[in-house]
Amino acid sequence: MQQMLTQILAKRLEEAPDFSKELLAMLGGEKRLQEIIVGNESTIKNVRQAMAGSGTQTIKGGDKTIVDNATQEQTQ
Repeated sequence: MQQMLTQILAKRLEEAPDFSKELLAMLGGEKRLQEIIVGNESTIKNVRQAMAGSGTQTIKGGDKTIVDNATQEQTQ
């Protein structure tokens, strides 16, 4: 079944290259990722992450990291 689906999909993509955009939209669009990663004893200050559509926004810091005035926005 999987092999047959792969063959049909490959043929369809060859015949209509724009179909890949349509298929991607049907599957929920591209995966977006915004990350801020810092080491130990760091300061993250005055940061804004903004993203349209679905995805992941992450702020990670090591031991004794200070996060000050950080915002994350996600709109559909």
